[in-house]
Amino acid sequence: MIFASAITEGLHSGPNPAAWKEHLMHYFPYNPNLHEKQHHRALSYLRLPVFYDELLKLEVPSAKALQFTILTAARTTEALEITRAEIDFKQQLWKVPARRMKARRPHAVPLSTQALDLIENCAVSQNSKYLFQSSHPEKPLSNMAMLTLLRRSFSGFDTTVHGFRTTFRTWAADKTDYKDNIVEFALAHQLDQKVEGAYQRSELIDRRKPLMQDWANFVYSKIN
Repeated sequence: MIFASAITEGLHSGPNPAAWKEHLMHYFPYNPNLHEKQHHRALSYLRLPVFYDELLKLEVPSAKALQFTILTAARTTEALEITRAEIDFKQQLWKVPARRMKARRPHAVPLSTQALDLIENCAVSQNSKYLFQSSHPEKPLSNMAMLTLLRRSFSGFDTTVHGFRTTFRTWAADKTDYKDNIVEFALAHQLDQKVEGAYQRSELIDRRKPLMQDWANFVYSKIN
């Protein structure tokens, strides 16, 4: 990828010396084990309410950001760069712009009552355009903020930030009757089947609202 970029920018002439196909593939044996997808460590949903109860005891911005990330099953960058302008309180939606989405398409996230309360509390505590600001008021938290918090304060739970999306997906499969396409939409996953992807125009917001509320209720179940 680096050499391909350099060739495009005119910084390197000739073929790509790091190309695999029809080049390095002839020099190195292929080991399928090296190409297996590595999954992020994820917390069992059975332990999540206990974890979240501990997380609520911390008042630092990274803890608030992680709470929101869990409640919305969002990716790190999607959550950390959230601005006040993206929240539609009337419709109870978080409207994520396409530039922050992996699929480069805008995504709307139904907000549970717990997520809305969190947003309102964060909004009144500071004046930054970012909901989760860093020490610099015009910048959001860094991409490592939540992971650093997990490593320092929650090492006993052995999870990653991205792993909470897996926790959400497993909980939905094991403990609910929501259809797969609704859960996949909640995770902003692209539909696997080309035909379904071409004809599925609805974002299923009304059907995702109870899913996200049920999820939030479960996350808060130890407190309630």
